[in-house]
Parts: sequence; C-alpha cells; structure tokens
Amino acid sequence: MSTRYFQIFFISFVFALLMGGGFYGFGVDFHGTYYRPNLAWGNFQDQLGYMLSTLTVYKTHLGIYLASFLLSLSTGLLLFKTNYRYFYGKYCWLFFFLYLMLIHTWPIFMSTSNGMRQGLSMSFLFLALYFLLSKKYFWYLVSIGLIVTTHKSGILLALLLIGSNIYNNKIQKWFNSPYMHRNFLVISGFLLATMVYILIPVAFNNHEDSRIIAGDYRFPFLAINTAYIFIYYKYLFIKSNQIDIFLLICSFVFPVFLFYGFSWEYERLNMMILILYMI
Repeated sequence: MSTRYFQIFFISFVFALLMGGGFYGFGVDFHGTYYRPNLAWGNFQDQLGYMLSTLTVYKTHLGIYLASFLLSLSTGLLLFKTNYRYFYGKYCWLFFFLYLMLIHTWPIFMSTSNGMRQGLSMSFLFLALYFLLSKKYFWYLVSIGLIVTTHKSGILLALLLIGSNIYNNKIQKWFNSPYMHRNFLVISGFLLATMVYILIPVAFNNHEDSRIIAGDYRFPFLAINTAYIFIYYKYLFIKSNQIDIFLLICSFVFPVFLFYGFSWEYERLNMMILILYMI
C-alpha cells in the first residue's frame, strides 16, 4: 500500500509542476487575481483560500503549485480508497489510467488554473471523504474546517457532508430493509430541497440572477443530478456509503439554486462534486 501512496504522491508532484509552470495555461481568474502575492481578502469563508492560492515566498508564486498538488493528491487518494478492492495488488494499469484521466478533466483544470479557491475547497472535500472512509475522524474534522474557510460554498458542502455522515452512521441503522432506507432517503431529499427552496429568499433577499460563464452547463448538470437520483433509487441504495448518500443529497439540493436563477453558483457547486460522480 505504501508503494501505491508514493506513486500517487509522485504523480501529484509532477502534475503540480506542469500546472504551476504554465504547461496547461491559466484562466481569466488567475490573470485577474491569483497571480498576485499573498492576498488576504474576504471574510473567514474566503481569506484562507486567498492566502493559500496566492502564497508567495521570496517572489516565488507557490499558490498554483500548492492548489494543483492538493487537488491531484486528494483525487488519487479518494479514487484508491473507494476502489481499494480493485486496485490493491492488481489492476495497477487501470488505476493509473483512471487517475490520469480524472486529473485531466474540466473540473480539475478549472479548479487549478482558474477558480483556485474552489479548487482548494474541493480538494479538502475529497480529503474529508478519504479520512472519513479511513475512519481517521480527527483529520476528517480538520478537513471539514478547511472546506469552510477556503471558499464560501464550503459551508453548504460541509453541512451536507456532515448530515450524510450522521445518517450513514446513525439513522440508517433504524431500517431493517434497504428499500425502507431508500424510500426514506429519497423523501428526505425532497423535503430538504423544499426547505432550501423556502430559505433561499430569506438568506438572499436581494438576490439577482447570476450570469452564465462561458459555456452553458446548466442543463447537462441538471441531467446529471436527475440521472443520479434515478440510478441511486434503482441500483445504489443496497450497499450505499457516505459518498453515495452525499451525492444523492447534493443532487436534490443543488437544482434549487438553478430554479432561483443562480446559474453561476449552480455550475460551480456541481463542478466541485463532478469528480465524485465520475468516481
């Protein structure tokens, strides 16, 4: 196992060098903000994200390397952990193929060369899931704190993750039948989405429709959210884990933001869990 972890670390290190060195190029947000040194903008939900993504030591911009490394590393660790029975001691070629494919997808590039604070929050989300599955609860809680303090969307993701974990460890034991568990989860998802629908106007009483950035990904993401609910209801509920339940709840809650015209927020929220859908 230690060999596999070393391989993940090495690939992440090389990927960070390539991304930080500009091999893949940089996005508009990087040139507009993240190239600056040691920013400390925003409140508690943003400031750490700015500080890490613009970390500069002796005029060397380390933030892009750090964000790329953490996101690549956390993706590899989570892929290995969730598919341990396939990748430990066998199918090594398949693991590396999937790993390299995942870190060369749109959500990774978007989160390392452009939306770097979201990339950091995304990497801590993956680490939180990895530590949760590894039963390392101290580091799971540390990761939860880092999710919240690196990007403003982190509070929502952290709450949904904590809620799904509580359900998986406590409430799920109440049901003797997996079908009862499935039905309860789906009904709870609808109720939670309804509650969020009611609360959004209270939390954002002066909200305005947000613009679509570059390509319009609203309907593909809505199709993914809807398809996942169907797939979970039909197939995944029998042996569902924390990630399955977390994605189910996200699939119910995130479209509510779209209904209120939060196009940019809806896109970015889905971007942060798209790798989890792939895994």
